[in-house]
Amino acid sequence: MTLGAKVRSVLTGNIARIVISLCVLWFVVSQSDIAVSELSLRQASAPLLALAVVAMLALSLPHAARWILVLGELGESLDFRRALRFVFVGYFFGQMLPSSVGGDAARAWCAYRARISPVTAATSVVLDRLSAFAGVLLILFVVSPWLTPLLPFSAKQWAVMLIPVTGAATLVALSGLDYLPRFVVSNPLLGRLAGFSASLRRVLFTGRSALATIALSVGVQLALGVIVYVIALSLDVSVGLRECLLLMPLVTLVAALPISIAGWGLREGAMVVAFGYVQVPPPAALAVSLVFGLIVLAASLPGALLWWRRGHLHGERESGVEVSQT
Repeated sequence: MTLGAKVRSVLTGNIARIVISLCVLWFVVSQSDIAVSELSLRQASAPLLALAVVAMLALSLPHAARWILVLGELGESLDFRRALRFVFVGYFFGQMLPSSVGGDAARAWCAYRARISPVTAATSVVLDRLSAFAGVLLILFVVSPWLTPLLPFSAKQWAVMLIPVTGAATLVALSGLDYLPRFVVSNPLLGRLAGFSASLRRVLFTGRSALATIALSVGVQLALGVIVYVIALSLDVSVGLRECLLLMPLVTLVAALPISIAGWGLREGAMVVAFGYVQVPPPAALAVSLVFGLIVLAASLPGALLWWRRGHLHGERESGVEVSQT
C-alpha cells in the first residue's frame, strides 16, 4: 500500500468515526428532553464537580503505576515521574484525535523518546490497554449476580454474563499462542504474535506483578463508578453508588469501541440505556454522561502543557536524565 493510500485510509477511518459520534449523539439528544438536561446542568453543584475533576486527575497515578509494572514485565524501566507525564500526554491526544489509538501512539512515542525500544514501547501500551480490559471483565464476572437482575430480559442477562466469559477466554487464547505447534508459529506474522502472547501471559497471569496489575485495573474502573456517582449527586440525579459501580463497566466497554471520537456518542447512548434500567430518566442520564465526558476532557488538558513544555515533537530524544527544551 502506498503512502497516499495509507493516508486516505486513515482519513476515511477518522471521518467515519466523527460521523458515528455525531450521529449517535444526535440520536440520543433527540430522544431526550434536552430542556430537562439543560436544567440539570445549570443546577450542578460546583464543589462536587470540582471533586470529580480532582478524582479523575488522580486516576493517572494508578494508571502510571500499572504501565510501569507492564514495562517491568517486558524488561524495561521507567521512573514514575516520566510515566505519569507520558500518561497525561496520552490522555490529551486520546481526547483530541479522532481515535483513541492516537493517545496510545503518543504515549508509545514518548516512551520511545525515553530510550525504550519502539517495539517494546508499542507493546507495553497495547498490554496496558488489555490489562484495563481484563480489570473490567473481572468486575463484570464478580458483579454479574447483582447486575443481571437489573436487566429486563433474560436474553440481555445471558448476554451480560457471556461478556466476561468470552472476553476472558479470548485473553487466555491470546496468551497461549506461543504454545501452538512449531510449524504454525514459524509463519512470520504468527511468530510475532507468539512473542506478544508470551508477554501478555506474563503481564496478566504469570508475572511477578500480574496480581498488582489487575488490582490497579480493577481499582481504576471502580473509581470511575464513584466519579459518576459524584457527578450524579452534583446534578441531583437519583441513582445509588451501587448502581453506578454495577453499570459503569458496561458503559466503559461500549465507549471503548474504536468507532467514535474518544467515546463521544457511544458513551452517551450506553449510559442512557444502562441507567434507564435503574429508572434514571434519559435526560438525567444524558446530563451525567455529558458532564463525565467534559471532566475526562478537562483531566486530559495537563497533557497538552506537558507535551509543549518538554518538546516531544521537535526536541532531542530523551536519555535517562531529564532533558529540558531549548
